[in-house]
Amino acid sequence: MNINIKKIFKILLLNLFLTIPILLLFEIYFCFFNALENTINIKKINSNINKFDFLKNGIKFNIINYSSLKPYIYFNRKDFRPPALYLNSQNSQTYDKKSIIIAGCSFAYGDFLENTEAFHSQLSKYTHRNVFNLGLSGGSTREILYILKNKNILNNLVDNPNNVEYFIYIYIDDHKKRLYSNVRPLVPSFISIKNYKKLQYINIPLFINHSYLIRYINKFLYHKGFFINQNKLFKLYMKETKDKLKTNLKNSEFLILVYEYNPTYKEMKMFKELEKDGFKIIYLDKILNVNIHDKKYKLEDGHPNAKAWEVIVPALAKELNL
Repeated sequence: MNINIKKIFKILLLNLFLTIPILLLFEIYFCFFNALENTINIKKINSNINKFDFLKNGIKFNIINYSSLKPYIYFNRKDFRPPALYLNSQNSQTYDKKSIIIAGCSFAYGDFLENTEAFHSQLSKYTHRNVFNLGLSGGSTREILYILKNKNILNNLVDNPNNVEYFIYIYIDDHKKRLYSNVRPLVPSFISIKNYKKLQYINIPLFINHSYLIRYINKFLYHKGFFINQNKLFKLYMKETKDKLKTNLKNSEFLILVYEYNPTYKEMKMFKELEKDGFKIIYLDKILNVNIHDKKYKLEDGHPNAKAWEVIVPALAKELNL
C-alpha cells in the first residue's frame, strides 16, 4: 500500500489552519459570554449600574487576567474584604479574645453587600472578636488550600495567625463543580500528586487550562455527571486543608459551615465520612429556627442578604460559645 506522505501532511495542515480559527472564535465567544453573564446578574441586584461600562470592564478584566500564564494573580489585599477589627475603647484592659477566619466563595466575601453587612463584620460586632475574611468571589476549596500553602500570602492577610481560634469554611454545593470548571485558571499542582492522579481525568497544561472554552466544557460535563469522583476530590481537598491548618494556623479549629447542599445519598455519605475523620461540621438548617433558603434571606441572584447573616450570626455564636 502506497502512502502519500505529502498528501497526508497537507490534509493535517489544512485541518490545523481551519481548527485554530474556530477554537479562537469559541474562546472569544465564551470570554464575552462570561462577562455578559456577570453583567446580567449584577444588574438584577443594582439597577443603577451602567451595564455597558460594567460589561466593557468585565471583558477587559477577562482578557488581562485569564491571558496570564501565572497560576494565580488574585491574592493581593485588594481582592479581599478588609478585616473586621474589634476595638473596645471603653475597656482599658488588654484585648485577649482570639480571632476568627472565614473562607469560601462569594457567600463568605459578601457579594453585593456593604462591608458592614457582610458575614465577617456582623460576626465581629456580635462576638467582639477580630474576624478576617478570606472569601473570594467564584472561589472554592482550591483557593483556600493555595492560601494556606503559601505562608507569605496568609501572613499578609491575617494578623498573628497563631491567635486564630476558628477557621470557618462556608460550603455550598457549587464548590465541587468549581474543582473542575476552572473558575480560576490553574492546574491543581498543590494537591498531593499521588492522590490526585487517582481521581484525575486529564492533566491539562496551564496555558490550556486558562481557556474559557475548557471552563465551559468542564461545566457542561459536570452537569452531565461525567466527573463521578467529585466527592472524593472534595474530601481530598478538605483533608489537605485540615492538615495544612496544623502547620500555618496551628492553634485553630477547622470548621465546615454547610450553608447549602444537595442532600443526595452520596452527599450525605460524604459529610458523614468527613465527620468520622474528625471534621467539625455545622449544618445551618439544624441550628436555625428559620428557613434560611427563603427568598426573604436572599438577594435576587440567590446570594445571602444582610438579613440572612443577622439570623445566622447569633445562632453560630451560640453553637460555638463565642
